[in-house]
Order: sequence, then C-alpha cells, then structure tokens
Amino acid sequence: MAYDAAAGKSLVRAIVHNTFSLDALYRSVSDPEAEPTALRVRWHNKVTPRGDHGDLLDIGYADVIEGVDHVILNADEIVAAGITLRGGDTVTIVSPRFNEPVLILQTRLPSNGPQEVIWRVSQ
Repeated sequence: MAYDAAAGKSLVRAIVHNTFSLDALYRSVSDPEAEPTALRVRWHNKVTPRGDHGDLLDIGYADVIEGVDHVILNADEIVAAGITLRGGDTVTIVSPRFNEPVLILQTRLPSNGPQEVIWRVSQ
C-alpha cells in the first residue's frame, strides 16, 4: 500500500491544532444578533520591521514596525459548526491569559493543504 502524504499531513495538523489551539468565540458581522459560535483557533502573531531605508533596516532599525496576525482554524470544525467565515467577522480568544483580544477577519489566505483555514486578522 502506497503512503498517503495528504492523509499523514491531515493527521499531523489535527494533532497540532488539538494541542495548541485556544478557545474562541466566532461572531458573524452579517448576523450580529446570532449567538456566538464556540471554536478553537491557533493565533499566530509576530512583528516585522518595514522600511525604505535599506541601510537602516540592515542594522536593526525600521521606519515602521508592522504586526502580522493570523488565525488558523480547523476546516472540519467550521463545517460542523455550520458557519461561513467572511471578512469583517470576529473571533474572540476567550482566555484571560491573552486579555481576550477581538480579532477581525481580513483576508483568507490560500490553502496550503488539508485541514487548515488561515485568515489574516487585525485587532
């Protein structure tokens, strides 16, 4: 029997998601009166220096420090919840250790394989 790389990748992604995801509440901007939907998400954030002055950027200075935030959701959880994610919808991380940030879905990023749905977000 041949190895199924997609099935292997799907399994590993499910394990990573189950291990590192955070409890969150999804709210649709198109239906603000609806009850929030419980989901689990992985929040990836980092800070990236940006600038036009290449010589300064090379030595650690930047004109702008830009935050890059993404949320990663499990495709099966989205289907099971019966929701359709849209730009402007919100995901609130409900852990007090994270100060319960409200993340606004901006742009869905292209899929890079099974299981993951990735959105660029803002706060």
